[in-house]
Amino acid sequence: MRKSPRKQDMHRFRLGIPGFFGCLGLLIKNRRTHYVLSTYGVGDALMACAYLKAYKNAYNIPHVTLVGKKSKEDIFRMYQGEYDDLMILSDKKMIRLTNAFLFDFAYHFFYKWRFRITPAVINCHIKNFDMLNKNDNYFYETATMEGLYKSLLFMLPENVSATAPDTSGLPDIQEIAAALGAKPGKSVLLLPYANSVQMIDMDFWEGLAERLASEGYACFTNSSTPKESALPGTAKVSFGIAETTAFIRYCGNMVSLRNGMCDIAQYIDCKMAVVYPGRVRAGTRLFYALGVSDSQAEVAEFSYSAAVEGKPITEIVDFLKGSQQ
Repeated sequence: MRKSPRKQDMHRFRLGIPGFFGCLGLLIKNRRTHYVLSTYGVGDALMACAYLKAYKNAYNIPHVTLVGKKSKEDIFRMYQGEYDDLMILSDKKMIRLTNAFLFDFAYHFFYKWRFRITPAVINCHIKNFDMLNKNDNYFYETATMEGLYKSLLFMLPENVSATAPDTSGLPDIQEIAAALGAKPGKSVLLLPYANSVQMIDMDFWEGLAERLASEGYACFTNSSTPKESALPGTAKVSFGIAETTAFIRYCGNMVSLRNGMCDIAQYIDCKMAVVYPGRVRAGTRLFYALGVSDSQAEVAEFSYSAAVEGKPITEIVDFLKGSQQ
């Protein structure tokens, strides 16, 4: 029996040929599809999905196939109405495919000729790749992450708004959360780990967890890898993206180093304290700033300072308790 085009595509990737000829054959075979590659972290996956439909409509694209990592599949499922087809690859194969465009001849070939080939291939973080590298300081001091995706990668006008993820299908985590000792409104998920920004001293997080516990909060540490240990006095939770989002909603509170989960948590009912490291260049906070127009979360942003003892622990606790002015 003849394989469907999508199964043929997946078979091509299973053969382990994500280099130039594999990509070229994939593009020539399915000329009506634009492939949008979403490669990096949680926030990147969300931003890539949030503008897919606007991109498709703006450029009259008949069919969009989203290609993404298995580890970010939960996010892609929250945006099922934004694309026509979804191709999920293992994280390892996704990296190999990305490298084929970044470092192989395939990148230079498709970058130069993308407007002469149908479909065009867009890798979020690859289009305008040379420009970003040459003007790195200028870019980070004048742009936001949302602007990167909307203006630079998808080339959309400023008045286009991001599409919110559909969180109505989040899993029911009530039984699991209750078994862990979580109490709605009086529990906090702490997220001290991130890939995109510099880590904060663990002494800060330990002091915050101790202070929250003294205020009667049940505290949990989010851990996505075995190397990410739980903070003293907290319980370790290791969920997928959808389960973590549901757990935050159940707890009602989260305190996080600026990471991709902050982007998702904006769209659920919770209190979210976002902490930025103090030892960063000036433009980084602007680049990663939150603040979507239809945010459902109550958000407060704080800067960590190792030079000021206790800062911003007191401010964060006051915010969660509702006494921040």
